[in-house]
Parts: sequence; structure tokens; C-alpha cells
Amino acid sequence: MQRNFLHFILAAIGYFVAGRIGLELAIPPGFASAVWPAAGIALASVIVFRRLPALLGLGVGSFVINLGISSGGYENIVPGTILPALLIAFGAMLQAGVGCVLFSRFIGRVEFLDSPTRILRFVILVIMLGCTIASSIGAMSLLLAGFIPVAAMWFTWITWWTGDSIGVLIVTPLLLVLADQERRFNLVRKLQIVVPSFTMLIIVYALFLKSINYTDQEHNLIIRSHTDEFSQRLQERLRISENKLVAYSAFFNASNSVSRTEFDQFSAVILDSDQVFYGLGWTPIIDHAQRLETEIKLKKEGFPDFHITEFSSDGTLIPAKIRNEYAPVLYIYPFQRNKKAFGLDLLANSARKEALTKAKELRRAVATAPIMLAQEKEKLKAVILYLPVFLDDTSNHKFAGFVSGILRLDGMLGSVSSDADSRNLSFNIYDETDLNNPISLFESSDNSLAGFEPENYYTEFGERRYRIEIYANENFNFGGRDWSSYVILTGGFLLIALFQIFLLLITGSVEHVQRLVDRRTHDLKLAMDEANAANRAKSEFLSNMSHELRTPLNAIIGFVNLCLRTPLSPKQRDYLNKSALSSTTLLSLINQSLDYAKIESGKLEINSEDFSLLELINKLNALFSLQASNKNLDFEFSISGEIPGYLIGDGLRVEQICLNLLSNAFKFTEKGGVYVHLQYDCSHSILTISVRDTGIGIPKHQLEQIFEVFKQADTSTSRRFGGTGLGLSISRELALAMGGEIKVRSTAGVGSEFFTRLKLPEVKGSQLITQSDVLLDHAEMLGDPSSIDDVLVVSNANSGNSTPLKNIRILLVEDVVINQILAQEILQEFGAIVSVADNGKVALEMLERHGAFDVVLMDIQMPVMDGFEATERIRQNPKYADMPILAMTANALDIDVDNCLAIGMQGHISKPIDIMILMKEIQKNI
Repeated sequence: MQRNFLHFILAAIGYFVAGRIGLELAIPPGFASAVWPAAGIALASVIVFRRLPALLGLGVGSFVINLGISSGGYENIVPGTILPALLIAFGAMLQAGVGCVLFSRFIGRVEFLDSPTRILRFVILVIMLGCTIASSIGAMSLLLAGFIPVAAMWFTWITWWTGDSIGVLIVTPLLLVLADQERRFNLVRKLQIVVPSFTMLIIVYALFLKSINYTDQEHNLIIRSHTDEFSQRLQERLRISENKLVAYSAFFNASNSVSRTEFDQFSAVILDSDQVFYGLGWTPIIDHAQRLETEIKLKKEGFPDFHITEFSSDGTLIPAKIRNEYAPVLYIYPFQRNKKAFGLDLLANSARKEALTKAKELRRAVATAPIMLAQEKEKLKAVILYLPVFLDDTSNHKFAGFVSGILRLDGMLGSVSSDADSRNLSFNIYDETDLNNPISLFESSDNSLAGFEPENYYTEFGERRYRIEIYANENFNFGGRDWSSYVILTGGFLLIALFQIFLLLITGSVEHVQRLVDRRTHDLKLAMDEANAANRAKSEFLSNMSHELRTPLNAIIGFVNLCLRTPLSPKQRDYLNKSALSSTTLLSLINQSLDYAKIESGKLEINSEDFSLLELINKLNALFSLQASNKNLDFEFSISGEIPGYLIGDGLRVEQICLNLLSNAFKFTEKGGVYVHLQYDCSHSILTISVRDTGIGIPKHQLEQIFEVFKQADTSTSRRFGGTGLGLSISRELALAMGGEIKVRSTAGVGSEFFTRLKLPEVKGSQLITQSDVLLDHAEMLGDPSSIDDVLVVSNANSGNSTPLKNIRILLVEDVVINQILAQEILQEFGAIVSVADNGKVALEMLERHGAFDVVLMDIQMPVMDGFEATERIRQNPKYADMPILAMTANALDIDVDNCLAIGMQGHISKPIDIMILMKEIQKNI
């Protein structure tokens, strides 16, 4: 029972919702819905659900939605609207039931989705034949109920049948696939069918909306052309009426005294050409003394009942109250239909008095707000236009009175109204002189055409502002159907249906292919896992090799530098200098290999912090000035204009690029010089560094390959000058990582120029540097110490101590004996008291025996207990919380530095040891 009720509810709601969607696909004017997805919902419901509850449910859904259509949104529910809705609902139920029987008899269950034969039966029997039922019953019901004429019967039937057929062709297979309970369609296959179909539905619907919008724009232009025409005609009538009153001014000036007969004759001429005015009047201004005289005069002229009158509070005419001035209507034409206004005192009404006063002050026509006329029987609003008349004489313009023109709506509009009615256009006219209190002059009872907004026009008339609203009413005809939207909708949905059938046919084959792909994908994944494992092994190998290479290299460089500090013969010093140079080159090669490994693995990190451009220039000056002097080369820095002294970026990486470029420049230049030029583009935050040399140059055909890994311009280059070909490749990758680029311009035998452009924002407020700053700092630097001995001499001179580390207790934790000896020699030479521990465990024991040291130099990779574990154990003891621990290790990657700082160390000194860095780190932390 519960399942029956559930199926009933689902079928009813599904049909109703799908029907609402179908109504959105109706094409105005006069089209039925070209696509009716509710028909597909109905058939699928009867096939999937229990038959009787599903039939009853879709019948209820169909009745509710069609009752809303026939009754105008459920506002006119009468037997004449209920019966067609019932008949259409019966047709929908019968069509779904017959379709289900045909489906079961000739097709079977959802196996049809994989068979071309069954799909063909489904299209011919269930769709083409079955969908004739609802269209026939529905079209006949609408004809009998008077909703469509006989002439539209065939078009309504074919549109109905097409809409149901497309709805069944698209929706029913889609729902049967989704409702499959026997797992003939897995999730992937369902998505392969549903997602493309749904996507195409969205695309077709979007095109349909675009076509509808285009048609609406065309229709709006048609309506606008009509409304513009009628607005112009209406405004022209208002201008004509105003001009006709102006003629009275000339008429009164042409005669010394205008009689009633003359006024009637002139007014007859005015109105004979166009009955724009309902009435025309003449109103002089008289005082109270002239009131009785005027009334007596008019009675003698044949108006025995004449009195100057005004309106009472209940709207009846009564004799005018006594006041200083009166403005009675003494002439009026035509008299019979306007005689109630004869003798009416216009000053008794505040609105008319205001209009008269304003007209006299402005000396031009002024209209009243919409009013009810005293002579009006049909209770239509009118407007009175008052024109002041001034008589010309030799001395002055003498005010004579007012000519008044009474305009009712029919007079205002004239033939414009009937012409608009013939074209199914309607009017609303509003007086919006006071925007806070607009007054309706006329409002049409016609409903506007759905989907089209009224057009508003504004005009000035008699010093008042009117808004004329013109709109197409519901009987408006554009003269043709929107066939383009119809073709887009029906054709698009037919293509979707065919595409959906195609998907149903091929997804079976695709499933078989997919299984093969899955198997191959599994194999590929295993291969990828092996490749990733190999890549990780390579990274670990590089890290380990870096450590193993740096450890002996540390001893070599250290002992060579120590040996250079002892008395030597010239030949011995020459040999040792060359050994030191070779060791430095080997260290550079290791560093470049590590940098390239980071770039290749995507782990290169670019920092963003303030750095001094002047310090960078000074450092490069210091590093390469001696080399330039030794090779007898010019070495100059130049700056264009002013450059910010501080920039935001990775200063170390900028320095690395400059070092690589300058190293190459000096390496390949035998005579001439190396020239560095800097300029800064403030608007784009671009720093350009140009390094130009007068060296061997690069052939044109080899310019591009110099940035490739392990490539040089010529194989003989590495034999003659050395190098690995990594420097320029790494520099380009660094520049790209910083949002920049490196370009080269070179001529073989003349020289090369490398341009590096880097995006480096300036630090706001930083001092600008110029060419003079670079020359000054360079001159100062030439007198600075350039060796570790000179640095220590300066430091000692400042402190008054020849041994800067005198009596400093240092615990050296190092497992390699040769490195122990080297570090001891360096540290003891500067006065330190050095204790050595072979590993972290021994270091802990020594701390327990001897207490805290001034500083601990900790290696990382050691047997028994490594440097990380030893540091953690030391930090756990509160006694050693403030004791400086510095990593001194061959693990020189960025991640190694981060790990050392994270574990609780205060600094990192990489091997091979730079004595100056070692001294600075120790002095900084003690």
C-alpha cells in the first residue's frame, strides 16, 4: 500500500514538474509546447512503477497543470475550463498505458537500449504511433471548448504530437537507464549517457533562449516603431490645440469689441477642421461692482436665468459667493453641450484660479490638472487650457481676459485612438507635473501583451508634464510565427535524442574497451610507481652524495686555506692557490648540481623579502674586482637615472644569477672588459641587469642552446675554459621563477650581452641610488679588507683583542676525524677552547660532566646518535635552554636548514666551511 502511494505521488509530481518545464519551452505567440518532457516522464513512470498507481498519478499531474492553463492561472475555474483539462489528462493516461503495452510486447525490458532493432521498434511503435493518442484527444478537446479555431486544429495537433514524441524519445530512455536495478548499466556508463545528454540539453536550451531573446528584440522594435508613431501623432495634436488657442489672441486684437456672435463664428471655424476641443470659452476678469451689471446685461441678451455661479461642496451649481474679483465664462461654444459652464466663476476653484494666475504671469497658455467638467455627463476627466489675451495699443499691452479650450480625452486623441485600437495598441496618460502626486488622466482596461513592457513618452503641454504610456495589448499580432526558435528547439532536441541513442549503442562496446584500458592503466600505474621510487632514490642519492662529497671537500679546502696561512715558497703558494681554486670550482659544481636537482623536482623555493640593491652591487664589486685586476680587464657598474635602494624579492637568487653571468663573462674575456648596467621600470616594477663583455662571443646558430642543460656553445669551450653548462640553465630557471626572463645578444669574436629582467617591486619609501652612489661605495670598498686575516685584524683592533674567540668554550660534535682536526686548528688559532665529541651520545655525556659550553657546533649525520636527536635531548634539559647550538654539516639543502632551525638550533654553517661565516655565526650567538 505504501509503495502504491509512493508511486502515485512520484508520478504526479514528476508529470507536473516536467509539464512546467514544457510550458517554458512554449514559443509565443500561438505555439503549443514544441517539446513536452512530461510525456517521457509518463511512459517511464508506467514502465518502472506499478502500473495503476503510476497512471492515476500522471493523470492527476496532467489535470492540475492543464487546469492552470485553461483557467488562466486557476483564476477562472468553471465547467468550461475543467472539462478540457479532464479530457487532456485522460489522453495522457491512455497514451502512457498504450505505450507501456507496446513497449512490453515488442521490446521487452531495458535490453532494448543495446539493440538497434529494439530501438527502431521503440521509435516507430511507441513514439510515432503511441504519441498520436494524446495529441488527437488534446487538440479535439481544445477545439470543442473554443480555445482554438478550426483553422489551427492541424497545426495544434502536429505541434502536440512533435512535443510528445521528442519528450518520450529523450526522457524515457534516460530515466530507464537511471532506474536500472539489474546492473546492466554501471555508474560510469550511466554518466557517459547522462552527462553528454544533459550538457547538450543545456546548450540547445541556451540557443533557444538566445533565439527567443532575439525575436523578442525584433518584436520590441516593431512595437516601438508603432508606439513612436502614435506618440508623435498625439504630441502633434497637443501642439496643434495650443496653437489654435493662440489664434484667438490675434482675433481679439483685430477687433475693438468681439461680440458673442463673432466669437461663435470664429470658434466654429476653429472646430470645423478638427474637433480637438470639447468646448471654447471667453472669460474676462470683472470686479464685484461689475457683477450685477454683467448679469443684467446677459439677461437682456436673451439669457434670463443667467447668474455668475460656482460649485457647492456637493457638486451642484450655486450663485457665486461675494468676492472682489470674478472670472465668469461669458462666451462658450458650442453652447448646448457646455451651457452648464456658462457663467461659472473660474476663480472660485483653486486649481483653475492657479492656472489663470500662472497664465497671466507667464503670458502664455497654461493647462489645469485633470478635472471633472461641470458640463460633463460621462464622468470623464478633462483638461482646460487657459490662454491670456492682451490687447495691443500705442502705450501698453492691456489684459483683456482668457480664452479657454476644454480638452477631453477623445478630443486629445482624435483619430489616433481609433488607429491605435486597429493595431491593438493601448494608452495610459498621466499628469506627472508633481512627481510626488501623479494624476491619471486616462487608463486603458486592456491587458498588456505578456513579456513586453510599455513604452513611456514625455511631453510638455500648457506648462504641465505628461507621461504617455503606450503598449501592445494581448491582441497584438506580429504577423508571423517564430519559426527559427521552433526549428532550434525541435531540431536541437531531435539531435540530442539521436545522440543519446548513439551513446546507448556504443557504451556497450566502450565498456569492453574500458576493461582493457583499466588493465593497461594498472600496468602503467605500477610503472609510474617504479619511476617515482627511482626519482625519490635519485633525490636521496643526490642528498647523500652531496654530504659525502662535501665532507672530504671541507677538509681539503680547510687545510689548503690553513696551509696558505703558513710561510711558503712562491712555487708552493702557487700550487696551493691553484688547489684552492680547483676546490672552489668543485664546490660550485656540487652547488649547481643541487640547484638543478631542485628545479627538476619542482622544489625550488623563491623567497620574498626586502634586500639592498646597493649591498648586492658592492658584493659583486668585491668578488670580481680582484679577478678583473689580475686579468687586466675593465670592470664597471653603471645605473640609468635613479633606482630604489631596496627591492622586494629573493636577494640570494638575484645574486646567484649575477654571479653566474659575471663568472661566464670573466671566464670568456681575455681583453677589454666586463660592464654591468642596471635600470628600473617603476611603472611595471621591472629591474633590468645587463652584463656585457668583450670576450669570444657566441655564434648566432648556437645562441639558443646555451640555456640548455649541460650545453655550451662549442664542445671545445669546456676543454678550453671549463664548466658544466649548468650555470646559464639554472639562471634562466631562477629568472622564470621570479616572473622574469634572460635574453642574450652576441657576435662571435666581438662579445656578448646578457639581459636579465626580473619583477621586483620596490620597497615603499626606500632611498634612491644613483651612479654616484655606486662609484662612492666602490671607492670605499677598494680600501676594505678582502681576506679573513684582514677582517679579524679589523675586528681585533676594534675590540683590543688579538684572539676574538679567546677563552670561548666550544663543544665540537663531529664523527669524521679529519674534520675534527681541521675545525680544531681553525678555532684554536683564534683562541677558542675546543672539546671534541665523536657523536651525539658522547656530547650528552660531556655536557653532564663539564656543564654548559659557550657554543656547540653540531654535525647532523653521525653514528650512534645523530645531531637532530642530540639537539632534542639537550633542549629537554632546562639547564641548556639558552646554550647556542649551531649546525655545522655537509647537509646544505634548504630543507636541511629549515629542519635544523625547527629542531631548536640557532644557526646553520654548511661544509666546506667558510671561515668568515663560521666566525660571524659564533660571534653573533655568543
